[in-house]
Amino acid sequence: MKHWNGTAKKITAALLLVALAAALTWGVTWYTEQKNGPARLVQTYVQAVNDRDFDAFCRCLLPTYQKDLQKAAEQKGGQALMEENYQSAFGSGRPGAALGEDVRLTVTDLQTEQITPEGENYRGIDLVGLEVSEVANVRCTVTSAGTAGSAAQKVEAVCVRIGRQWYLYTMVGVSDPVTATDAGQ
Repeated sequence: MKHWNGTAKKITAALLLVALAAALTWGVTWYTEQKNGPARLVQTYVQAVNDRDFDAFCRCLLPTYQKDLQKAAEQKGGQALMEENYQSAFGSGRPGAALGEDVRLTVTDLQTEQITPEGENYRGIDLVGLEVSEVANVRCTVTSAGTAGSAAQKVEAVCVRIGRQWYLYTMVGVSDPVTATDAGQ
């Protein structure tokens, strides 16, 4: 009887270890999915824009876009490209210039909707050749705030999953920006 109890204990311990390993694997997978999901991708993208972080910015985009940007960066430099894009949006004489200096973007009201594309097309976006396993629509509000004011705009981002990685395919404003003064504040 003692021999059976020792064997039963070993089997029970082994089964508990297998169950613990399975739970840990599931937990890590779930955490990674939450951390790297489409909504997190949009936040990472906005943070990269705020930080003018060329490498982080590129990692958010499709690999084909990354290659094109890296080629352009070879000529001008990644930081210079990020600053150029920032100035085209918020520099002197641009629509965002009214916000003042040190404009920072924030993302709120993130809502993610998983999409089932019809074939290799989603709302006119050609997904051919991308090996997309999932498509998600992220709706959010992006607020631009500087020393002289702020403006908020509803934005829609289409994110695609290729392999285990999510990438930003498009991100467009779906409403006109509303400045704090326009809103009567």
